[in-house]
Amino acid sequence: MKCPYCNHENPEHEQLCVKCGLPLDPGFLPGKLASDQTRRLDSLAERVEISRWGAARLGARQHIVLQPVSEDAPPFTLPLSKERFVLGRFDNEAGIAPDIDLSRFDAREKGVSRRHAELVIDDDLLKVVDLNSSNATYVNGQRLVAYQSRILQDGDELRLGHLVLSIHFVE
Repeated sequence: MKCPYCNHENPEHEQLCVKCGLPLDPGFLPGKLASDQTRRLDSLAERVEISRWGAARLGARQHIVLQPVSEDAPPFTLPLSKERFVLGRFDNEAGIAPDIDLSRFDAREKGVSRRHAELVIDDDLLKVVDLNSSNATYVNGQRLVAYQSRILQDGDELRLGHLVLSIHFVE
């Protein structure tokens, strides 16, 4: 069965996507879990690393790590000393220098805009906002609407154009 959110192929007996943890049935209501569904969710969490409730809070974590998924490159480690970080690529001609320059990952060739997206720390949450980029921003395969914030969780996949980054919260 294909997940309607991330398009991952799942075994037929699953009710929740083993990749993103979201319901495979659009009529599934998380607030009305039957006891067998609750047991199933617990066993799923034991088999697969999925984000659990509360994984969106930064808490005592003091850094955000951005790891390019398809690159053998060191990750970016961002201290939470600022409330906003612009992600993009450096452009000397236009004089644009984002807070996080992704140029070393072939950002231009992968469709990353000069000012592609912004990470915002707000009320102990990390949010991402697409800055009306040319090639869009995606969180776990879902396209973001420009200028609307989306909460990120530890372990989420952030795609800027065709550049894929894994997000992690660390102390």
